[in-house]
Amino acid sequence: MRGKTMHAKLASALLAVALIGAGCGGISPETAPAEAEAAPTAATTEVPPPAEAPPATEAVARTTEPAVAATAATTTEAPATTAAAVPAAPKLEAGTYEVGVDIEPGIHRFYSSDSFYWERLSGFSGQFDDMLANGNNHQLVVEIKPTDVGFNVNDDVFINESYALITTSEELTRFADLGGRYVFEVGEGKDLAPGTYRVSGSCYYARLSGFSGEFSDLIANDNKDGRFIIEIKPEDSGFELACSATDAPTTESPATTTTTAAATTTGAAVPAAPKLEEGTYEVGVDIEPGIHRFYSSDSFYWERLSGFSGQFDDMLANGNNHQLVVEIKPTDVGFNVNDDVFINESYALITTSEELTRFADLGGRYVFEVGEGKDLAPGTYRVSGSCYYARLSGFSGEFSDLIANDNKDGRFIIEIKPEDSGFELAC
Repeated sequence: MRGKTMHAKLASALLAVALIGAGCGGISPETAPAEAEAAPTAATTEVPPPAEAPPATEAVARTTEPAVAATAATTTEAPATTAAAVPAAPKLEAGTYEVGVDIEPGIHRFYSSDSFYWERLSGFSGQFDDMLANGNNHQLVVEIKPTDVGFNVNDDVFINESYALITTSEELTRFADLGGRYVFEVGEGKDLAPGTYRVSGSCYYARLSGFSGEFSDLIANDNKDGRFIIEIKPEDSGFELACSATDAPTTESPATTTTTAAATTTGAAVPAAPKLEEGTYEVGVDIEPGIHRFYSSDSFYWERLSGFSGQFDDMLANGNNHQLVVEIKPTDVGFNVNDDVFINESYALITTSEELTRFADLGGRYVFEVGEGKDLAPGTYRVSGSCYYARLSGFSGEFSDLIANDNKDGRFIIEIKPEDSGFELAC
């Protein structure tokens, strides 16, 4: 069945950083939670951004969050086209700096038009164990600690005290469209105002409690491919966004879309099935409360949400399904789906054991609405397969919906009663 299933995001992050590569890499969250029962484990199938690799020949343990500037070296003033000189932006030149001698401990803010690689170091031996944290960024806020021995950057980077305050979804999505990895300091008068943001893109995000670039800074993180909603709280220190560039700014699509009609061989147009696109939807704004019916040829992961913080406690129910009947309640805040899914009002009525066994043979997880004129007629069914089944009193995806459930390996007989609301079969 479903119910809350732990996102072991940080565990997968440990795997991703060991492969660090250039671009949009970073701490990769673990795939979305699989269901509590013996269900397929498709969960959040987003592919983590490629991990980052340092310019050095030695492998790097993990890529971490963006950083910001130091005050080591400044460029000379560049003359303007007129006789007056225009001060150039201060820069930290490529190289290795000794903390307390060449660069002071504290919060530093750096940026570049190109991705740059950086490291916090515990020593200068050149060995892997010297690396405390590292990353590839376009914009970085990093805390160099008094206990650090060194800081290394592989390219000249500009130093900046602050950036223009981001307060809207459109402004944050601009960075997603540009591509690259950015770290923002959260707070009024800083880089990013607390609030709820809607972003579209193929992205990794992380809410941060600090800027050390270490795993301990992570409050919540995930990989998203499509539209998503994230709440950045006032108590957050920072926010990291790493996305693949898009050719043009991405606009949000309406919750329910219909694909263009496909032409038949006779020239007549056949309407395609309506779809719910991959992404996160706000209940009452993007998607209405009620009973919803989705299906896909592949397993898709879904969640009912009580908030958009990205933390485990936001999850009311979740699952991996090929066919789903789910009740989105008026008290729900959001609904998330990790792939495009088709919308259907009803399926062909199942009345025989042979018809139900066909789904067991296909494999996957299916939820049927019980009743005459619905998906599955009440009755006694004989099924064969290695299966999980559940008789349901509702479609919330919560444990309270379970009337009876079991795992079977072989032939089994199940009576579906007229008072049942639904039946779930996963084989």
